[in-house]
Amino acid sequence: MFLAVRPYAGGEMFNTGRETFLLPVHWVDGWPRILDPGTAIPRTHARPDLPVQPPAAIPTAGPFTVRDEFDGTALPLYWMTPRRLDGGWWRLSDGSLHLTPQSVTLSDRASPSLWARRQQHRDASFTTELSFTPDAPGQRAGLAVIQNDEYWFRFTAELVNGVRTLTVAVRAGENDPKPGRILASQPTPGDGALRLRVTARGGVYDFAVGTGKDGWKTILKDADGTILSTATARGFMGVMVGPYAENGGRAGAAAPP
Repeated sequence: MFLAVRPYAGGEMFNTGRETFLLPVHWVDGWPRILDPGTAIPRTHARPDLPVQPPAAIPTAGPFTVRDEFDGTALPLYWMTPRRLDGGWWRLSDGSLHLTPQSVTLSDRASPSLWARRQQHRDASFTTELSFTPDAPGQRAGLAVIQNDEYWFRFTAELVNGVRTLTVAVRAGENDPKPGRILASQPTPGDGALRLRVTARGGVYDFAVGTGKDGWKTILKDADGTILSTATARGFMGVMVGPYAENGGRAGAAAPP
């Protein structure tokens, strides 16, 4: 058992963090060897002659889809939030995950209103349905794509000149402003619930909003996701993606979930 990475872009960058691999070991001159030097790690290996185990309740490898209806009494253990879980800013109710926007942002070394799960594939998509009506500038909610406090994207609904607007913003280092730089901005289609989708394709990310029953409209395509790579952002834990809410520095205010 060992740690390794699945890179893109010539083997230098990866957004999925260090991962656990399992391969047979053989011995050479008294030393354990997993693979010969310079050999690429195989993605699959023949199963040893052991009893077949039942499928895992939650997939951990290969292509898979996980859907959460938030209809239980607790979140599954693959959901994470940075630092401490305190403040009462979230709850499960009526088949929804309710987040109360806080003044804490993605750039603060604190505990934002964010529940996320690890990106487990180089090519993946993350989709949510969101009900959110901001009533003041600075209130925003949507999806966050985050490596750490200094490197992230947010895809959020917020007020722009009095109009509910979808915005994609990025922070790509400590020299970028803490609220991020706006990359794209479009008024939301209607004033009801929103379907948001983030798609990862190696070193690029796409952001889209649902239209009609099955359609999607791209808000931003080919955003530079290499800023989230370990080579750029440092660290080795990988990207997290999930629902996020923020109150733009106004402590104590709240918005509909």
